[in-house]
Amino acid sequence: MIYSPSGSYAGVGFAIPVNIVKRIVPQLIKYGKIKRAGLGVVLVPDNIRERLSINGAMILETQPGGSAYQAGLKTTYTTYYGDIYYGDVIIGIDGNPVTENDDLANYLDTKKPGDKVEIEISRKKKKSKVILALQEI
Repeated sequence: MIYSPSGSYAGVGFAIPVNIVKRIVPQLIKYGKIKRAGLGVVLVPDNIRERLSINGAMILETQPGGSAYQAGLKTTYTTYYGDIYYGDVIIGIDGNPVTENDDLANYLDTKKPGDKVEIEISRKKKKSKVILALQEI
């Protein structure tokens, strides 16, 4: 599709990759909306995480009752005295490395709600793995 205020074929072009169309259109037809899979987390923005020299997707908060919450993933929080305790950092998913938020989001785009994934996390410089079922977001 080309957006052109003059009506000519010059302007800004828009394109959608066919693999996204193949995944999204059937959902729109069947449900009238897109059903996306997620962990039930809010991530620390990449620019802040980079300033802290942390590689991965750092958890800012988990949705109460969500998949990440039920799996025991830890959130970032501040104490009454202003001390900051960093949440878990997702460094891998199903054997794929996660170095930034987009790595995690791109992988989750290939999954559907209910799929199980293995998350590798770093908590206080110790690595561990957690298996959880993805939720609809």
